[in-house]
Amino acid sequence: MNTNGVNINKKKMRKLLYIYIAIILVLIFSSRTIYNFSIPRVTVVMAQSGWITKELESRGVIEFYDTFDIFAISSGWINEISIRPGDLIDENTIIIQYTQTSAITEQALTDLRFNIERTENHLEMLNLNRSDIQRRLANIDYEYSTPSINEPSDELRNLEWAVTDSIVNLETLQSEFLVTSRLVAAGVLPQTDFVNAEANIAEAYLSLERARINLEEAQSTFQRSLEEAQRNLESQKRDTGNTLELELQRLDLDIDRSLIDLRANQASIATASNIETVNISTNRQGRVITVEKREGQFISQGERIATIGINNNRFMLEFSSTVSEAGFIEVGDEANVYKSGSNIGIRAVVYGIIPVGDALTFRLVIETDQFEGGEYARIRFHRQTGPHHIVVPNNAIFVDAMGQHYIWTIHSRPGSLGTEYFSTRISVRVIDSDDFNTAIYAGFMMNIPVITSYSRELSVNGRVGRMD
Repeated sequence: MNTNGVNINKKKMRKLLYIYIAIILVLIFSSRTIYNFSIPRVTVVMAQSGWITKELESRGVIEFYDTFDIFAISSGWINEISIRPGDLIDENTIIIQYTQTSAITEQALTDLRFNIERTENHLEMLNLNRSDIQRRLANIDYEYSTPSINEPSDELRNLEWAVTDSIVNLETLQSEFLVTSRLVAAGVLPQTDFVNAEANIAEAYLSLERARINLEEAQSTFQRSLEEAQRNLESQKRDTGNTLELELQRLDLDIDRSLIDLRANQASIATASNIETVNISTNRQGRVITVEKREGQFISQGERIATIGINNNRFMLEFSSTVSEAGFIEVGDEANVYKSGSNIGIRAVVYGIIPVGDALTFRLVIETDQFEGGEYARIRFHRQTGPHHIVVPNNAIFVDAMGQHYIWTIHSRPGSLGTEYFSTRISVRVIDSDDFNTAIYAGFMMNIPVITSYSRELSVNGRVGRMD
């Protein structure tokens, strides 16, 4: 036998086998690489708990919250106007002088007396409304106290009775068990009666335990409902109190204006004579907002001469924004207002929201001594909601043709050559969102990978590759 030839053949076969195995491995790895490039590539983030932050900035002009108008008490030609917009004026400052064209007529006196009577009746009505609001504010604690919410429901009472019945039933069966055990021991009853008695007691124990568990769950649910009802009552009480306070402020302003009208009419009657020159002065301090007339013009009785802002450290600011940007703002919300060139915020409160088409106009009241009226100011709203159980980036939220929100997540499993990833679609309910993140309810725990971008369309349980 030629042993050398056999050895050479074995070496060739071994070499060919190694080459074959190497070719197979190269084909496997190259085919997997090509396949990985053919599947969607995704980036993911981990779903976390967190807060949703909403912010809005705008600008507006600081205006006086309380104003009053000055009217001409008769007709004539204006000789002199001694005020200009922006002027600070004191009480009894003469603002206009004009030459009266004729003495006040009897009809004008009748009109003045009628206006005085009408104003007095209006003042009486305003004071009655004011007293009613003050009474409601004084009794607001009683109005929003509902002792009935502390009373347990019929279902809770039934569960308590079920526990009592189970205890009574167990005690009865225990007494019967003692009698049965003696009779069985004496040979009067068979052993099966003893076993049945034990089984009845065991079943009674289970029934009692179930009744107690049901009672505890119902008590817990009742306690949560009670706390929620109390929170709702507190919220309603707070909102009602704020509304009543704003209404009281409005009534006080109406009363002040009516008193000004009343005194002006009373002064007109008191000074009704054939004087040639009329001087009109103010009875309050303030800053001139507008002047309606010029020197040399003719002014008619009852015509407005000027509008004065009352300098009582109360101002208002108005601005407009879109519903999409400012829809989260509500009456009673607070904002910071900044003077030009200052980073110190001054508290402001929203007291009115007026829809205008697709936009909203907001009115804020500011109580401070830092403004003079007429300045430009910057407004900033900042609100946080949460903490929310699940918060994801906005680009992780998708919407289908039916308007249903959903997200894509990935799950993994071991593969022949490493970990393989698959995409899963999950429907979600959007709770809140801001410019960057969205809070959702999805029925799963946080800390799962959520897809934020992908290279091609995804499919349910389809293979994906991670780019991170």
